[in-house]
Amino acid sequence: VADYLDSQNGELINRCLSPYNLGSIFKIIVAAADLENGGQMINQTTFCDGHIVLEGRSFACHKKSGHGEVDFVGGFKNSCNPFFIQGAYNLGLSPIIDMAERFGLNEKKMLTTDIVTGKNTLPKRLNPAPAALVANTAIGQGDILITPLDVATIINTVANDGVQMPLSLIKGFLNNSGKYIEMENETEGKRVISEGTAKEIQKLMIETCQSGTGTTARPFIGGAGGKTASAETGWLQDGESVVHAWFAGFYPADDPLYSIVVLVENGKSGATAASPIFRDIANAIADIKFVDNG
Repeated sequence: VADYLDSQNGELINRCLSPYNLGSIFKIIVAAADLENGGQMINQTTFCDGHIVLEGRSFACHKKSGHGEVDFVGGFKNSCNPFFIQGAYNLGLSPIIDMAERFGLNEKKMLTTDIVTGKNTLPKRLNPAPAALVANTAIGQGDILITPLDVATIINTVANDGVQMPLSLIKGFLNNSGKYIEMENETEGKRVISEGTAKEIQKLMIETCQSGTGTTARPFIGGAGGKTASAETGWLQDGESVVHAWFAGFYPADDPLYSIVVLVENGKSGATAASPIFRDIANAIADIKFVDNG
């Protein structure tokens, strides 16, 4: 440990508790906000030619050649920026921020008195909201900073059919005889989104792993659901933009048991840097739980 005390690489920083630029994982929040407020995106189609123009300003898609005509499923699984920017513009900024707050993204999380998350950052409520603010919010860019632990909470809530459970570090303990006793959860969960909304987002996340940006996260058994992100930071390192790579998802696809969040600092692409790590973790879980037990 002493070797790292004067290091400039931040080896002793607890990444799990530190806010990071989030990118397209925030599209889960946008989708939830839309579904809970009438579900306009379900019937929305957007033509993506690599950009979208709002109020005279052009906003780019990550796929420069565009996705063509995109519906809700295609917009989510392919992480199409124009689709979500158009959807967020139609919905308005306030319902999206409301949804982020319903997920608890405006609150610090305390695991113990000494283990507390850093402060997340959400967009300011402006009415009317400038197109640039809406566009950046729709794709999780701009002022949005979220901790990996909070991302795990988002995934937990969706995978748990919309009910958010309190976080804990302790699963159980050994008594004086060495017998394992599982902790009883005395706190009831809080419903954040309807079961129908959660089920819809689960399907979108599963489709992402089946045929979208998350195919490299697909484990060899059990399937999975998830969301990729490549988050612009606005920083430069050796003359190149720093882009964090994310993949956040649940495993297995049916009746999920695990939420897994992968963040690769400056990994550039969630699909190439983060998703395969999720896959390896899920495969290792399968080796223990499913393969060894038949």
